Amino acid sequence: MPRNPAFARGLAMRYVAYDQATGARLGVLPDALAGTFTCPRQATPSLTLSYPNGDLGVRGTLLDSDVELAVELCYDGQIWSEPYNARFINLSSEWNLVDDGTEHRHADLIHIGHRLEGALVWDVPFAAMDKDGKYRFRDRNAGEILRTVWDAAVKRGWGKGLDLDVSATSDSAGQRWALITTIAFDPSVSIKSILDSLMNMGMLDYRWRGRTLQVYNPDAALKRDNLDVVWRLAAGTKSAPEKLDWSQLCTHVLVKGDEGKTWTFPNPEAPAGMPRTEKVVDAGGVTLEATARRVAALTMKTGASPAAEVKREWEADDLQWLPFEDYALGDWIRVERSNGLERMRVSQISISVTENGRCQGHTTFGTVLDDVLSRLAKRQKGILGAVNSDGKNPRPEKPKSKYAPVPPQGLVVTSDVVINDQGWPRAVATLKWSPVETDALGVAVDVTGYEISARQLPFLSGPMSTSKETQAQIANLTAGLKYAFKVRAVTADTTGTWSQEVEATMAIDTDPPPVPTAPVLTQTLGVLGIYWNGMGTGGAGMPSDFAGIEVSVREPGLTPQKFADMPVPLQRTNLAGLEIREWEVRLRSYDRAGNRSEWGPGARVTLKQNVDTDAIVKQVEEKLKNSDAMQQAAREGTLKEMKHLTEAMTQVATNLVTSGPVPPDSGTIGSSMWIAPDGRIFVLRAKGDD
Repeated sequence: MPRNPAFARGLAMRYVAYDQATGARLGVLPDALAGTFTCPRQATPSLTLSYPNGDLGVRGTLLDSDVELAVELCYDGQIWSEPYNARFINLSSEWNLVDDGTEHRHADLIHIGHRLEGALVWDVPFAAMDKDGKYRFRDRNAGEILRTVWDAAVKRGWGKGLDLDVSATSDSAGQRWALITTIAFDPSVSIKSILDSLMNMGMLDYRWRGRTLQVYNPDAALKRDNLDVVWRLAAGTKSAPEKLDWSQLCTHVLVKGDEGKTWTFPNPEAPAGMPRTEKVVDAGGVTLEATARRVAALTMKTGASPAAEVKREWEADDLQWLPFEDYALGDWIRVERSNGLERMRVSQISISVTENGRCQGHTTFGTVLDDVLSRLAKRQKGILGAVNSDGKNPRPEKPKSKYAPVPPQGLVVTSDVVINDQGWPRAVATLKWSPVETDALGVAVDVTGYEISARQLPFLSGPMSTSKETQAQIANLTAGLKYAFKVRAVTADTTGTWSQEVEATMAIDTDPPPVPTAPVLTQTLGVLGIYWNGMGTGGAGMPSDFAGIEVSVREPGLTPQKFADMPVPLQRTNLAGLEIREWEVRLRSYDRAGNRSEWGPGARVTLKQNVDTDAIVKQVEEKLKNSDAMQQAAREGTLKEMKHLTEAMTQVATNLVTSGPVPPDSGTIGSSMWIAPDGRIFVLRAKGDD
């Protein structure tokens, strides 16, 4: 399908390092200056990288070791994935110890399948040995042959980390092997040579998924008609070179086998009237005519007509069809040529990321006529994907400086705390650095902007941002945590190296909310009512991170301390069970970060008894003053009993009175009272469903 317009580039490429011994992921190589990934069908892929020297390139020293690299592609700006045939090992690396200003190391990597060169047939069982000491496979399929030599090499200690996804009976797609052959291999022959020989004989197709070799019946699982992909010249194509090669034409093929045997095969598809032209194929280990004919088939096929190499060079910025996403190696698609649309097979994909950060490459259909060395030479000369400013007519790009801007100096990081819309504290980092004005040689450069990296420790990566100025702010960071920051300069042509990383702990919220105003106090039947107007002293309002109010109830003159919390979001509370005496009440506020204000001004109240015992005594005296002598004699006893009675009534009244934001769940009908937060008094008339 066409590329996602939400991701303008459509395609990005990066490189991930792995430990070759254990397979453990070591991390992304983030500072690659340029790289080219070339993947031919049924041949060995290659990867070239240019990387800063020394500390200027993160993990760059891995390129000087037995590192394993994976190419990863991204099509939507978020998800990275490793395509087929994209796992590599170091072939060579070079750098210059004399500082000539380039600050580049160059690495040539070869596909992990190259490790098959390090495994030989080696030992030949006596029963399978022919008279020349070769390992003879009689009437065997490709799975049997590969499984035999592979497993023997593994037992000798070769191939740690590699896997062969075939059996002696079925291919990697679970299909039974379709072809058999008879052939012999010298003990010095590598597994890679055996694999390629079987492929050239038309016995198999193969590809790699990471470290796993997948092998299939020929023209089966890896042959796909993908004719919905129509490659038109106007669909992002920057150049469309085509080449014809007549050098492989032949009318007859001579196959030289073992035991002095030879076979001559005419090429029935050779051009009519072509002068006799002969080709020789050395086929060691071949003793049967049927096998020799299969060996000759490839030579005859390539010699039947001029080899046509159809190449489409592109840039990912406006490419309609994306490699490894919309089409794959071996797919048959439709390609626009001078005579119209033609059904052609994808034979090679090459993707490059240049020093200007652009992703470009070429896709080849038909026959790949270039060898690895010539392709490498072309990449070095800038032939691939070269375009002029209008993006239409191909021409070499203007020379660009190979010297990247120097790293920014003087990076300083400070931080502040802000309260977000939800009332939570978040940190904002402010970065400042000195402007970059020159490259590594002191030559002036025009910096178009800067890239900033911020990562929360101990994580290895984090968000990226950009700035046109020598300062930037990065918001929405977690207060109190440690972050690492770095900056690099960007020009129109290239990206500089990162500055030294600076670590900084983000600021925390230390500002308490305002001191609350003095509360308004009431009391009913010994229950203390506390009301707050929701303001701070001096008329200040509470901030967005305000979290609640603490209440202090102490004897006057004592140091305030928390007695209760005022229910949120209410601005009042009621407290029962306090001793009948004078109290001082103060309030303080707190926020979501746990910051607390000072205690606010106090308010005092004296709680009164629930029942007036003196009034009861006076009423009793009035009733008894005219009584007879017996009543007068009982006066003291009566008064004493009434005194006890009133004290009991006081305790009962206290027990029967409750307060709080909600009515009680139990009590005594007709006696129990509830004081609401607004001061109203209610008497229990019925319970539950009674």
